[in-house]
Amino acid sequence: MKNSIGQFLTTLRKAKGYSQQEVADKLFVSNKTISSWECDTTSPDLTILPLIADLYGVTCDEIIRGVKNNKQKQEDKLELSESNIKIILNNSFQRIEKGLNICNILILSSTILFIFSVVGFFINIILGVVLLIISIITYFVPFFLFSNYY
Repeated sequence: MKNSIGQFLTTLRKAKGYSQQEVADKLFVSNKTISSWECDTTSPDLTILPLIADLYGVTCDEIIRGVKNNKQKQEDKLELSESNIKIILNNSFQRIEKGLNICNILILSSTILFIFSVVGFFINIILGVVLLIISIITYFVPFFLFSNYY
């Protein structure tokens, strides 16, 4: 069941066995400030929430929500995170694999073009030079397109 921030702070304080004055001393505020928080007259400033969370052994999120997260919810979130990581890694590996396949095809093409350029020199020098330039460009294209994979 969800509590107000004040009710939740009261519950946490009593669970730790602190008086309002003890909490006030630890947080460097007055006991009237603690009372106004617990009566929901005012709410703690965002800058002091981490101190309150540390004092009571909870998270800022739990204070704002007014509910302590149970271990099962945290384990479910962890499992969900692990499954998301597996999906992301799987997708990344598939992208890398596709990129490497394209690289292999381009490098093979450049090798074939290079062989044709050598043969082209014997037939026509201009044809050989053109094929050589195309083979060099084709060889270096994968490195520019997929430089983040290397």
